[in-house]
This record gives sequence, structure tokens and C-alpha cells, in this order.
Amino acid sequence: MLKNMKMKFPALKNIKVVCFDFDGTVADSMTALTEIAIDVLTAAYQIEKDMARKMYIETTGLAFEQQLNLMFPARIENVDIAKKFEELKRKKYLDLKPVTGVIEIFSYLREKKYKTVISSSTYLHLIEAFVKKYGIKSDLLLGYQPHFKKGKDHFQFIQMKFDVLSKHICYIGDSINDYKLAKDSDVPFIAKGGLVDCKEFHKLDPAIPFIDNILELKKFL
Repeated sequence: MLKNMKMKFPALKNIKVVCFDFDGTVADSMTALTEIAIDVLTAAYQIEKDMARKMYIETTGLAFEQQLNLMFPARIENVDIAKKFEELKRKKYLDLKPVTGVIEIFSYLREKKYKTVISSSTYLHLIEAFVKKYGIKSDLLLGYQPHFKKGKDHFQFIQMKFDVLSKHICYIGDSINDYKLAKDSDVPFIAKGGLVDCKEFHKLDPAIPFIDNILELKKFL
């Protein structure tokens, strides 16, 4: 079965670094973050909750500051709204739990001699506190900085850090933007269900490997 999966997805044959998105992939946080986003968006821009939810989910995978600038371009309120979102997010973060199977999959990947990375649009100090609380051991943690963002910046850093090529990195994420960021850097991608279903990913590319449960990574790696 494992051999057949690698034959089916040849881009996953030579992976050396397994890189994870954080929110919704490592941390079971997307329900809480979506609720916070809806609250701040509806308060600031007087839009309906359903529209706020749709706009947030369509842009998720990016830092909230970046999301706001896509949703409401050139609005000066965006800076203060982003700060409010981050304040509310920080208050809830350590009450969140890991996605089911995350601790086991990180242990499995270490045993298989893969390097593991978390690459996120969440601030680094929140990621550090979360992984420390739950004993998640990763070789590298990368969070959001204004001039060092998830995507090209992080992938290039990973390549230098571990002396690998983009084709040696596999990125696992739960959003359409995660897929686009990986594709733009020629990084193999595995989609995790939850926020977006299989059909939505396969509209972009029917060949995207898809998992519903993080432990299904064992089929590929």
C-alpha cells in the first residue's frame, strides 16, 4: 500500500523535510479563529455574518493583516482591526488542543528520519507556547513577521537551513492559499480536509494528494 501510494504520487518519493501549516493542521484552532474573525469583521464593516465567514475562509492561510488587505483594500481601519483580532486570538490560544493524531505523526516522522517544520502566519511566540504545552517536537518553527512570511520566505529559509531543494520539502495545509503558496515555490503539497473539502482542492488540481486525518500521512511518507 505504501509503495503504491508513492508510485501514484512520484513528487513525494524524495521528501526530506515535512512542513506543516499550523492553524487547522497542527492546532485545532480554525473554529475559534473563524468566530473571532466574524466578530471583528461584522463590528468593523457592518457586513452579515455569512459574508464575513465566507470572506475569512476564502483568504485564510495568510496572516490576518494580509487577509484584511485582500478583503478591504486600502482601508486605514485594517491596522486596528488586525490588532484587535490578534489580541482576541492570543487570549484563546492556549485553551486550544492539537488536531487529533498530531503528536503521534510528529513522533512517527522523527522515527523515519524526516526533518519536521511548522510554517505559519501565526506569530512565533504563540506557536512556541503551543508546542511546548503539548510536547510537540519539531526541528524548526517559523512564524509570521512583516518581512518574513509563510510561503516563499519560509520555504527558502528551510532550503538553506537543511541544505535541500524545494522538491525535497512536502507542505501539509488545510487551505487553498496553503496550496497556492506551495505551488508558487515548487514545493509538493498534501491537502488536509477540515476547512476545505476534497472537491474544492481538486477543482484546482485533481492530482493533489488529500487526507482527512493527519495520521493518513503514513500512507505517503
